[in-house]
Amino acid sequence: MTSLTAACLALGFAVNLATFVLSQNEQICLSLQRGALAPPQGRGQNEQSERRGIPGPRGRKGMKGNPGPPGRCKCDLSEVVELRKTFDRLQEKFCFAGVKSGKVRDDEMTASSFYDQNMAASEGRLDSSGRIGNFWTPYHSRWETPGEWLQVDLRTPTRVTGVVTQGGASWWVKSFKISFGNSTEQLQVIQDVDGNDVIFPGNTDLNSHVQNMFPKPIEARYFRLIVLTFRAVIELRLEYLTC
Repeated sequence: MTSLTAACLALGFAVNLATFVLSQNEQICLSLQRGALAPPQGRGQNEQSERRGIPGPRGRKGMKGNPGPPGRCKCDLSEVVELRKTFDRLQEKFCFAGVKSGKVRDDEMTASSFYDQNMAASEGRLDSSGRIGNFWTPYHSRWETPGEWLQVDLRTPTRVTGVVTQGGASWWVKSFKISFGNSTEQLQVIQDVDGNDVIFPGNTDLNSHVQNMFPKPIEARYFRLIVLTFRAVIELRLEYLTC
């Protein structure tokens, strides 16, 4: 593992740890406020309302009052937000395979088909503008045909750990498979420990990043995303992760 990869993973751990600690602090704060706002217990039922005399026997314990409304805990999450932004920048710089940045050239992105030159395979890059002409759309997508694919050639066998997907201008891919190999003639689909093809969940909106990690890192030259289900029309932007 390179020092940059280690730094990226270490920062990711720090983000998760900070989020957990603040979450625990918030729960403690909430519990304390609930305790502070709880009403006192009810009065005994045998207390005398007349002139005070000799103390009588202690009355039975009254019913516990209803709990008050929960308090509000204001916890400062700004540090976690900044950590997440820093982690996202580091992940993009050190962990992205190069689809978004253009390191992967246009001729190294191919597809089963494309609707026109404005929606060719090379347009399917993560975080492109998302307007018409900045995502991949296969020719047959309007007839709802699963099995269309978008392939990336990383030139040499590369250790890839996952994929990030995004929708397009109006629609998105909802589920997919990934195949890989060092030859386009000998691609195999990622499978789980039981030998079943892994079906990855896709997007539910246009612009959110959905990150799917592979069951284990894979070293290969070609990675092909195979569309299974989608919303109305296949529109896709993606990037692969190397750490």
